[in-house]
Amino acid sequence: MLLDATDVWSTRLEQSMESLFGEMARR
Repeated sequence: MLLDATDVWSTRLEQSMESLFGEMARR
């Protein structure tokens, strides 16, 4: 259960970082 939550969290974090860098690259 804990591992599952961590996996989901890391995936969310990865997506957030990707979109964030994408926004920065656009500017």
